[in-house]
Amino acid sequence: MMPPISRLISRRCSRCTFSLSQTLGIFPVTATSNTQRRHQSKARQPPPPPLRTVKAGPPIPTRKPSPSTPSPETLVFTASDVPAPSFFASQLPLLGPPDLTVEQCIAATTLYCDGTTTRYPTWAKSLVSSNPTQISPYILHYLALMLIYVNPPNPATHDLGWNMLVTAHQLDYTPSTLQLIIHLEATHPLATRPKDFKPPAPVQSAIARHQLLVRQGKDPSALALQANLLLERGNRRSAAEMFAKAYRLGHSLPKEVPVGGSNNQPRRPRWLLEGATHVVYGKMMLEQGKREEAEAAVRVAAVELDQPQAWAGLAKIAETEEEGAECSLRAAMAGIRSACESMSRMERERALEEGVAEGERRMRGLMAEEWGRLATS
Repeated sequence: MMPPISRLISRRCSRCTFSLSQTLGIFPVTATSNTQRRHQSKARQPPPPPLRTVKAGPPIPTRKPSPSTPSPETLVFTASDVPAPSFFASQLPLLGPPDLTVEQCIAATTLYCDGTTTRYPTWAKSLVSSNPTQISPYILHYLALMLIYVNPPNPATHDLGWNMLVTAHQLDYTPSTLQLIIHLEATHPLATRPKDFKPPAPVQSAIARHQLLVRQGKDPSALALQANLLLERGNRRSAAEMFAKAYRLGHSLPKEVPVGGSNNQPRRPRWLLEGATHVVYGKMMLEQGKREEAEAAVRVAAVELDQPQAWAGLAKIAETEEEGAECSLRAAMAGIRSACESMSRMERERALEEGVAEGERRMRGLMAEEWGRLATS
C-alpha cells in the first residue's frame, strides 16, 4: 500500500504530497492561510511532509558534512548519526506509520549507519536480506520522512533521511520513488527552475521509473501523481483523464480492515492523492450530469478521508440544506475560504430571521463577522 506525504492530503498517504490548490479548486474552493486551523474541531488535519509545519523536536547534534563530499548519497554514516529515541518519539506521531515503534526506528537506523562507504543497490539488498525483520524498504521510507521533514530543518538528519529515501528507491519501493519526485516539486517548483536545471541523479532515476509506471498504467499512486504534475503544468484536461484512470484503479483496491481506534477517525488513504482523485472524479461526473456518482465520489474524500476541500465540494451538491450547512461548517473550520464565506452569509441570514431573541441575534451577527474575517484573511 502506498504510504504518505500530502497532512496535504489525508492521513499517511496524504503526507506524501504537495500543494493541490489547483487540483482541489475544481468546485472551486480556495484555502486561506488558516487552512491548518480547525476551530473547535477534533478532526485530524489533512498534510505532505514537504509543505507541512511540524512541531520542533528535541535538539539534534548537527554533523557538518566534509567539503570533499559532493552529495548526501556519498556520505558515510556511523552510530554517531543515529538520533536519540526522543527524536523518533516526537516524529512518529507526525510522520510515521501506526505499526512502527521507536525501538524499531532505532534498530533500523543503527543497522543503516554501519560506516560503509559503498551505498549501492547491492549493499542495500544485502542489508535488507540479512536483517529482514529489522529493516525493509517500507521502514527506510518512513525513517526518511521523519529525518528529512523535521522542524526546524537539520542538515545532519536531512542527509541521512535523503540517503535512506534514495536507497529505498533503489530497492524499487514505489512510495520512495514517488516521494523523490514530490520532494523535487516542493523544493524546486517548475516556475522557479532555470533553463539548464538538472535534477540530482537519483531524482532523474525516480522520474524515469515513475514514467514507466505511468505507461504501465497499473499503479493508482503513480497515475495520481502524474495527474497532479500535468495540472501544475496547466494541462487540465489530461490531468482530469489521468485522475479518472487513477480513480478506477484505486476503486478496485481491497479495503483495509480498521485497526483499533475510533470508527469516526479518518482512515488511511489507499493510494497517493486518493482524496484529490475522488474530488476530481466527482467533478467530472458532475459535468456529465451524473450527480449521484459525483456525490458518492466526493463523499468518500470528505467522510472517510476528512479532506477539507471535499467537504466544501460536498456542501455544494448535498441533497438537503441541513447537510450542506454541516459540510460548509466542516470545511470552514479547516480554513476553506469559500466555506467561510458561506458560513458568514448563513449566520447573517439567521440573524435576520423573525422571532430571534436580541442576544442570539447579536451572537449570530458576531459569528458572521468572524467567518467573514476568516474568509478574507
